[in-house]
Amino acid sequence: MLQKIHNSLYYCIFPLLIIFLPVGCKNQDFKGDVHINWQEPVGSLPQALWGVNDYEITYPERVSDTGFQQLMREVAPGLIRIHYGYIADKFTDSLTRTWDEDLVVRCFTEAGKAYGDAKIMVNPIAKWPDWLADKNDPLSHSQEEELINLFTDFLRITKNHDIKVDYWEILNERENLYHENGQLPQLWNLFNRIVSEMQAIDPEIIIGGPAITYPKEPHFSSFLDSCGENIDFISWHNYASPNPSTPTEFILNDAVTTIDSFANYVLSTVEKKNLPNITEFFLTEFNIQWTWEPFETRHANHIGAIYMGSIVDKLSKYPMSGVTMWHFKGHSYGIIGNNNEMRPAGYLYEWGNRALHGERYNVYFKEDSIRKYLNVIPVENEETRSVLIMNTSGDKLFNFVLNDLSFKNAEEVKIVCIDKSRQSPDTVKISSPYQDIVIPPHSLMFINATLN
Repeated sequence: MLQKIHNSLYYCIFPLLIIFLPVGCKNQDFKGDVHINWQEPVGSLPQALWGVNDYEITYPERVSDTGFQQLMREVAPGLIRIHYGYIADKFTDSLTRTWDEDLVVRCFTEAGKAYGDAKIMVNPIAKWPDWLADKNDPLSHSQEEELINLFTDFLRITKNHDIKVDYWEILNERENLYHENGQLPQLWNLFNRIVSEMQAIDPEIIIGGPAITYPKEPHFSSFLDSCGENIDFISWHNYASPNPSTPTEFILNDAVTTIDSFANYVLSTVEKKNLPNITEFFLTEFNIQWTWEPFETRHANHIGAIYMGSIVDKLSKYPMSGVTMWHFKGHSYGIIGNNNEMRPAGYLYEWGNRALHGERYNVYFKEDSIRKYLNVIPVENEETRSVLIMNTSGDKLFNFVLNDLSFKNAEEVKIVCIDKSRQSPDTVKISSPYQDIVIPPHSLMFINATLN
């Protein structure tokens, strides 16, 4: 948990004296300055950008696990997307071909003990239930009717039992299947019918989708042309790599830039098509690798945390309503592991949800060579002033001095670091506000203070 710091923070400029040193070299090679101007806000960083996906809710014994519930409460995501490829199989009865209402209510009730006040997005049917159709086949007309009924029945269950759902996300990565079969228009027609039937039950729901695999053409524009006027939000996915052999430098630089460009494309395309009803934008899945196997170790270590933090850094400049990483708990992707152990990204998301949201402030890099390697996120809200510094270089370290840092009058400055040798937050101790602090290669540095 974050530790509170007593201090008075009334200084306007937050200069970091950065000294660039190749690893193993004791002589100064490069010197430069990074300044944070606490009087120059550049927009907000919503807490929902530190969102997560959860599918523990689909397993009664797992969602009721007190260890899972405690860690979810500690991380305290502002946005939770409920999604699982087999969610419809888990929550339906193949004999009656309907939802197991008691099971749904029981699992959502248990999840409420973990979710707290988070906003909830539900993706109720990710792929076709096995009893309805093969997941690799487009649906027939009669199968479409059954699917639509499943969506509307799930909505009725949530309304009848006062289950909180803030966003309804329809479909999940179905566009490639239908495009390959020459039936993309049929998919968007199905999407519109689902939306219309759900809105007929409750006109006030916030509904959107289509959780598109990547916002690429011709899929994305055809969706907007066919469905754009009927929805409230757009959702899409982005992953960086097909396997663990992809170089880390590519992951932390090129892949992050690609996700940034996709977000820009989504927002600009919606604007060009004049769809004012679409007011919210969500990246509802992202991580490094898009396949479960072979195991991608970077999901579970400091590299994954730097990657996720860099994505939030990039996307915070857009009017995004939420970003949900894939996913909260699990061996292959989780920010906590199967045995409820916190991983580096778990600590990052705790920092994000408890401190790194609110008003974001401008950062000035005197030298572009520093900007290339350091991602700096300075944020202030009613309770805290915090800075996250991420070093994306694998062979360069930086020294900085807390020189006139806005924290110099504090009784204590809390600084923690995660890197290759420290997979959980390690306190960085300083003897004075002017002592050099080392930002190691491939590391995250979190500085936090509580406002008076």
